[in-house]
Amino acid sequence: MCAAEPAAGTRCVGRNITTSFTNGPGQSHGQHPSAKKAGRKIARRTVVNQARRSRMRTFIRKVEEAISAGDQAIAAEALKTAQPIIMSAVNKGILHANTASRKVSRLSKRVKALSA
Repeated sequence: MCAAEPAAGTRCVGRNITTSFTNGPGQSHGQHPSAKKAGRKIARRTVVNQARRSRMRTFIRKVEEAISAGDQAIAAEALKTAQPIIMSAVNKGILHANTASRKVSRLSKRVKALSA
């Protein structure tokens, strides 16, 4: 047991206080070449995934802006553009399939409500 509470970002293991294993992407604690390479790959994939996620969110935001403006035609067109982007995020592993379907369904419902 530690005599005192460990500082933030550290943990107590037996009598030793070690640093946390929650470093950022690409900053693995790996010592083996394969673990170091895996850390580098994670860093590269993180950048790509962030770009894809950002692009998807941008298209969703365009649909939501059109909905809030009350323009059904623009909202429907924006949704038509956003839906394949959202579904491709599923294929790329950015979103779970159910999450993507839920997003598309809820956006579609809101766009349809504008015409009523």
